[in-house]
Amino acid sequence: MTPALNSEEEVIKAGGTTLYPERLELAVGERTVRITKQQAEIMRVMLARSGRIATRAMLLEAINGVDNDRQRRNIDVQLGRLRRRLGGTAARSLECIRQAGYRWNPEVKSCQ
Repeated sequence: MTPALNSEEEVIKAGGTTLYPERLELAVGERTVRITKQQAEIMRVMLARSGRIATRAMLLEAINGVDNDRQRRNIDVQLGRLRRRLGGTAARSLECIRQAGYRWNPEVKSCQ
């Protein structure tokens, strides 16, 4: 259960997903997980572009990264960790679009 919101706290919502960047928490449906600062910045971009592709360059800029091989790999690692933390249907909402970037797809349904 998340504590009451401070009226000044930033909250970013897209569908049933809510990001609390100051608390480093991501809520998908009823489940809330702790995330890192880099993951929060990545999700800020992903949720703002919900349903649309976010390029790796956009995500690198969000975490103040320099576009080089190491930083590009960092994006992949952070997204993999986010998927593991989210699990299930929420993890499938974080889609990799080959040769384009990534997309948060709130329309992904359970496989059941």
